Amino acid sequence: PADLIFNVAPRSKLCIYNRWGDLVFHTLDPNFRWDGTSNGKIVPDGVYNYVFKIVIKTGMPYLLKGQIVVLSGEK
Repeated sequence: PADLIFNVAPRSKLCIYNRWGDLVFHTLDPNFRWDGTSNGKIVPDGVYNYVFKIVIKTGMPYLLKGQIVVLSGEK
């Protein structure tokens, strides 16, 4: 999948959900960078699920799903 990232066309969508399925972040920007915040606040430590829908330059769509572990180090 790493080679897909370099061939992403302008059509992409990333959604990140907390463990209850609530949307905490989303973007249509193919050059996204999530800073671990939701509505301006750092999200609690935990496991977050992501769904990344992309269409590469050839027109082929991909759906990538996985998990992100957030450890902020804040108490």
